[in-house]
This record gives sequence, structure tokens and C-alpha cells, in this order.
Amino acid sequence: MTKNEFDTKQTVTSSEEYKVGYRRPPKHSQFRKGQSGNRNGRPKGKQNLKDQLLEVYTGLVDINVDGKRRRVPTLVAAAMVQSKRALTGDVRSQEAMFKNVAELGGFDQNLEPSVPETVKNELTQEELDGLTLDQLDLIIGAEKIRNKVVASRSIH
Repeated sequence: MTKNEFDTKQTVTSSEEYKVGYRRPPKHSQFRKGQSGNRNGRPKGKQNLKDQLLEVYTGLVDINVDGKRRRVPTLVAAAMVQSKRALTGDVRSQEAMFKNVAELGGFDQNLEPSVPETVKNELTQEELDGLTLDQLDLIIGAEKIRNKVVASRSIH
């Protein structure tokens, strides 16, 4: 038998004898016309892990803001919780929040229009006395991060 014998499709009539052998399965076990081997196939909408995680992070959750119910993406809700913890004095949340803002380029923006003149230059002695050591360290750390970001952007 030559290779061409196997590659060519020959129509077998009912009167001819069908030989079962290499690359010639029995007729009763062959797929019928119009029918594939995987009847169900891959389920439509089947997602991989990345798609599932993105769906979780971008999915909407209900939160209460100032007594009103709002639906926001999960990532936004997590950022709101982190900022709330940062405001209560959680140093790790504060560091993470400042790092996220720096990575997003938040310190690169011009803050002139939104910051009042009294806040732009310096804090009053009364405001300084009201700050804790952790808060002062955080302010100094944020200024250092801001300076690093500005310096790295000017190098590139």
C-alpha cells in the first residue's frame, strides 16, 4: 500500500467490501455526518483565572457613603477603606496610600488651584502642635517620596 491510498477519500458503496485496518475504523464507530466528537464542546463564556479575577475586582459592591447607598467597583471600595484607615492613623495604610498615589503620578500634578494660600506655604504652630510624631513622619516621608518621583521623572 502506498501513501496515496491512505490520503485519498474513496466513497464506499454498500455493495463494496470495507476493510478495517490502519486509519480505517469500523463504520459503526465513525462519526456520523453533521455530528462532531465533542457534542457539548467548550461551554460558552468559560473564563480563565485572569478574567475571573478581573470580574471580581471590577464587580460592583454596595457601600454606604454619608448615609447614602452607592454601588462602586470593588477596587474603589477597597481604596476607600484604605484611605479611611489611613485617616484614623494606621501607618501601614498611609504608606500604602501614598505609594499608590505616587505610582499613579498623583504627586506630579499641579496642586496650585485646589490648595488654599494658607496651606501652600506652611502649617501654623497650632497645627504643628496638634500633629502626632507618626503624622509628622508621614508628612516627611510623603515629601521624600514626592521628591524621588520628581527626580526620577526628570532623569528619564
